[in-house]
This record gives sequence, structure tokens and C-alpha cells, in this order.
Amino acid sequence: MENNVYYIGGSPCSFKTAIADKISADFGFRAYNSDNHIERYLEIGAKKRNKALKKMRKVSVLEQWFLDLDVQVANEIELYTYAGKVIRGDLKRFYKNKNIVVEGCPIIPEFIDRNKIEPSNYIVLIASKSFERSIFEQREYIRRYLNLTKDPELAFENWLKRDELLASYYKEECEKYGYKFIEVNGKKSFDDVYTEVLDHLGLDIADAEKRAKILEEMSEISKEQDKKDETLKLDEIEEMAKKVAEEIEKTGMQKNRKKDKTIGQT
Repeated sequence: MENNVYYIGGSPCSFKTAIADKISADFGFRAYNSDNHIERYLEIGAKKRNKALKKMRKVSVLEQWFLDLDVQVANEIELYTYAGKVIRGDLKRFYKNKNIVVEGCPIIPEFIDRNKIEPSNYIVLIASKSFERSIFEQREYIRRYLNLTKDPELAFENWLKRDELLASYYKEECEKYGYKFIEVNGKKSFDDVYTEVLDHLGLDIADAEKRAKILEEMSEISKEQDKKDETLKLDEIEEMAKKVAEEIEKTGMQKNRKKDKTIGQT
């Protein structure tokens, strides 16, 4: 299965989702965004009586930003570690023998090592604090969310500090296991990072271009077929209209004959 599965892990705001979505679009792969399932992983873990996750679940999402930073980071790593079990189950159950790109913060190096996944199928993207701050400041929904907390500015800074510590964790783990990582700090464009990711994963952009050309040709063929179908439909409508007109004319002539016959009898 692993030859068909590509993994992109790393810290928040590091192009993970955007790159996974582009790979999905360019190569026709399925996409699995593990960050979208965070609450589900937490709920499953708590129900399975994982003590750490049960404790985490009791903390309000608005209060979590005021815990000690070490606790916040430890909680995230605990959650990501448990999430790996659910992710593996999802892939086997729903995506077996499918070409798929799996991305998100839970795709940590330990998960890759534990499941004996080829290093060439995995890459980590790590955002710098300044780059993440610039992304956060563009996302109005983050401010709206943090405004619900008791101290929005402190929550914002703690969020950035937590993610900075997580970025260091990913980097250290990649160096420990020997996995490829790319630092995303704004010096490289999105396209440059995308090309580097493709090169590492062994995905040829030429294949994506061929696919795009085939899809374009198929679209043109479909449009031509639609035009032909439309022409045929118009021809059918005209033919039906002609038959109706003939029928009306025929009915009218029959009525006129009856009328003439009646007049002749009077």
C-alpha cells in the first residue's frame, strides 16, 4: 500500500494543505487532511480510556492557550501519537490501493518510523515563527476566535510560541530519524517549495502536465459531444414540431371537410 501513499507532516502554516491539495489536483490523488480529524482523534482516544487524552478533553478550547507551554506541546505530541493509530485504520479501511497524499500535523516522524514507511514517501515542512505570524495576521477568523478568550493577545502569543516549540520538535525528530524537511520562512516561493516536495517524493511534474493535457483534451471532446447532442436535440425538436404542425393541419382539413359536408346537406 505504501508505494501509493505519500505523507506530508510538519508544523502549522507551512504550506502542507496547499501542497497536498495541489498534488491531488495535478496527479489525481486522493487527499487525507489529518488536521480536519483532530477532534475525532481526541474523542476516540478519550473513549478508549487514554488518560492523557481524557484529561485534554476536559480543557476548554478557549482555555488551552493559557496552560504552560510545555504542557501544550506535550498534549499536542500525545494527541498526534495516538492519532497515528486512527489514521492507519482509516487508510486501510477507506483508501487501500489508492493513490493518496496524507498531510497534517499528526504525521510526525515517529509515526513514519513506527510504521516502517519509506523515507522517500515522507517529507516535513516547518514554518518559521515570523512566517507563521504573517499567515496568522491574514486570517481574520483566528482573531475572531481568540477574541472569545479572556486575554486575546496573550492567547495569540502563546499560540505562536507553542507552534515555535512544535517546529523545533519536528526538526529535532527529522534529524534523529534522518527524514527530509524543508524550512518555510518566506524566502522560497510556494512554487519552489512545491517543486522541492515533488522532487523528494519522486513525483514527476511532466506526468502532471500530461494528465492536465489529457483532461483538457477530454474536456474538448466532451464539449464537442455536447454540441453534437445539442444539434441532435434541436433536429429532434424541429422534426417533432414539423410532425405536430402536419397533424394540426391534417386535423384542420378534416374539420373543414366535415363542415363543408354539413353545409352541403342543408
